[in-house]
Amino acid sequence: MPRRHVRRHVSWLIARACLQLRLGASVHATAQQTSQRALQATHVRRRGAVRTASAVIWLCTKRCETPRGALDVLRCVIRAEARRSEGKHAHVDVVEGDVSQLADDERAVLVATSFHVPRCHVHAYVLALLQALDARDALAERSWNAAHDAMRTRAGASCVDEAVACAAVAVSMDDVHVQAHPQGSTGWFQDVLPSDPRQLQQAMDAYRALKKLYRTSTSADVHLHQRRVDQAERNDASDSDANA
Repeated sequence: MPRRHVRRHVSWLIARACLQLRLGASVHATAQQTSQRALQATHVRRRGAVRTASAVIWLCTKRCETPRGALDVLRCVIRAEARRSEGKHAHVDVVEGDVSQLADDERAVLVATSFHVPRCHVHAYVLALLQALDARDALAERSWNAAHDAMRTRAGASCVDEAVACAAVAVSMDDVHVQAHPQGSTGWFQDVLPSDPRQLQQAMDAYRALKKLYRTSTSADVHLHQRRVDQAERNDASDSDANA
């Protein structure tokens, strides 16, 4: 199954299970972000959507201090998968009582995310940076979209949230020709990030990854996924006109 399909499958399961478990929006956002990071690793994707979603939710409920029992998490994810598969339980690859397997999956998620499970969503850091810059709508919209796209790159998924947010805002400032520091992005990173060489390097890595991602486009006006959808729709329209 392509990586994007696995991501959508896991995202849907997390959303449904969080509703059934009556988890708050912060837990849901943390679980979605953690799953995006974890699914960058092949050994996590091979475990399947149900096992990955269960492990991520179980981990994030503990991280956000709203713990749920392992069996409760498994039941909700299995129920969501059964609903998605229209009651065909053959697609469920997790035994309800297999808590030891869930613990193993949780360790795999922790390893894939370098033991970094956020408690604050990356967009919270983006908003804080935008407020400090007194940013206008154009920069705010680009930064929001760039943060989404950064989490889908391998470099962005392996960075701490503060570094991803800084990279997203820096790329967006380049788009709208805003210079927040005389030395450019490197100098700005040194101002807003702690004096930690590792975080500075991560911010630069995420910045370069976003620049590479946008190499065919000069703007982050629209979310990258939406641009691809629009392009596919234009291609379909062209094919229809040709056939007519």
